[in-house]
Amino acid sequence: MSFSLSGLASGLDTATLIKQLVELEKQPIYREEARVKTFTSQQSVFRNINTKLMTLRTAAADLKLGANFKLTSATNSNDNVAKVTASESALKGDYAIEVDSLAKAHVMRLEGSSGTIGTALQGTITIYNENLKTEDKSLSINIDTSDNPEATYEDVMKQIANAINSKDAGVTASVIETEAGKTSLVLTSAETGEAHSIQFDNSVTGPDGSKVTIKDESGIFNAISAKNADNQPIGFVQAQQAENAVFTVNGVSVTRSTNTVSDVIQGVTISLVARGETTVNVARDADKVADKVKAFVDAYNDVMKTIRDNTRKLDSNATTKNLQGDSTLRSLQSALSDWSVRRVDGTIDGYHLLSDIGIEADKGVTVGSSMTGQLSFNRELFIEKFNENPEAVFHMFGHDDTSDANRDGFARIFDEALPSWTSSVDGIIQGRIKGYDSQISDTKERIERLENSLLRKEEQLKRQFTAMEVALSQLQSQQAWMTSQLASLSTSYY
Repeated sequence: MSFSLSGLASGLDTATLIKQLVELEKQPIYREEARVKTFTSQQSVFRNINTKLMTLRTAAADLKLGANFKLTSATNSNDNVAKVTASESALKGDYAIEVDSLAKAHVMRLEGSSGTIGTALQGTITIYNENLKTEDKSLSINIDTSDNPEATYEDVMKQIANAINSKDAGVTASVIETEAGKTSLVLTSAETGEAHSIQFDNSVTGPDGSKVTIKDESGIFNAISAKNADNQPIGFVQAQQAENAVFTVNGVSVTRSTNTVSDVIQGVTISLVARGETTVNVARDADKVADKVKAFVDAYNDVMKTIRDNTRKLDSNATTKNLQGDSTLRSLQSALSDWSVRRVDGTIDGYHLLSDIGIEADKGVTVGSSMTGQLSFNRELFIEKFNENPEAVFHMFGHDDTSDANRDGFARIFDEALPSWTSSVDGIIQGRIKGYDSQISDTKERIERLENSLLRKEEQLKRQFTAMEVALSQLQSQQAWMTSQLASLSTSYY
């Protein structure tokens, strides 16, 4: 730690002088920091391009798969009878569907007694179902009103309903007021169909398939039930029978426990709505294929635009450096352009170049300075050409020529050539990114050395100015002594 006397003897603002001298010495550091900023910015460009290239490769990989040129969609003549959705693997064809009945959930209703219970009601209700997350697939509901003499039958029904609804027991419960003064406990199977019906059996010890099995050895339900004219508990009555869906597809009868069926027509999900007839047509969907081609074109343009934005000539007022003239980006730009304008043979006339099917670079541009390398996509022309000959369009993108890779389709060329650029191990772009890592590291080390040297320089300046102040102070003291001596001699003489 140095000690500084700031202008005590000289009257100079030595602290400011030192600061200014140090600032002059900092110029090399500022230049190196600017280099780090430039390297980081340029590295970011390569990272960005690498990400965009991987997106382009994914889009190209989609277009070399034959399945993606057989994408289908389903149309339906009557949505009021059934709704349909088709996956990419849907089987083409026309399907006449006639719905005879819909699947229904089982509903059981218990009309409860009214008023307070009065006496203690104790017991356990057990529900068995394969969906329960317990070891024995059971839910136990303990009822005990001995501590609550004011408990009502409705209170017990609500306790049962809350306990059932707190678990996935294959059944839901509700307590509803059916009319003034009358409340019912309603149990509804969580799933439709006969296989998911509700049954009461006091002899069971475990689940019975997918049914909801209720065990009430304590007679809780009878205790809270309304009574008939003979004062006997009415118990549960069926409010809705469990039923399967019954329908036909092209005359073939089908029965299912649910109204949503996805295993009858390959790749098609049918949601039954009501009784009636409808016709479903599953056909190749050119729009879905066009969407995948558009994704490829967009990804290609994104890469080309990023390259152009970072290699274009900057105006004289630009404050940052770009990658104008960068050989790697120029090579990438040239490669992408070459791949997109190549010719694919082995198919009929009119299906050799991307421009034949509506994909064209710099369409309508005649001035070289205005060319950007961007691809335009004429969707209408593509769909027309695809509908005319889908196999020829697929050949253009996905053809695999085992004798000569240079004769492969466009998508295959992109998919197989891009890894040499994007590989995280030895890709060209990754090599540049690593090169910037090294440059940034080396530059930061130089900055650290310069900063350490500058600290030593600053300490040296402080010591030198302090020494100057001390020397001036001593000289000023000697001057004052001599002045006093001369004044003394002058007085003695007179």
